[in-house]
Amino acid sequence: MQPEQVANLACLVRKGFAIRVRKSTNPNKVQEAIQVLLKDNEAKRKAEDFAKVMENWDGPRMAAELLVEKFGH
Repeated sequence: MQPEQVANLACLVRKGFAIRVRKSTNPNKVQEAIQVLLKDNEAKRKAEDFAKVMENWDGPRMAAELLVEKFGH
């Protein structure tokens, strides 16, 4: 995994709607983690709330603004 993927996953775990599963994990453990999340109403609510936030997320614009801020015009 790339560093930003690790950071993104850690963020989603902290937000309460993801479970980190090691790459070397048995596929059955992956399925178990999926089932845990599918049955977790609080995780579902948190994921839905985050999806609403992401609807308004303009990543390209925000990246461009950051680059201009950090490196000038």
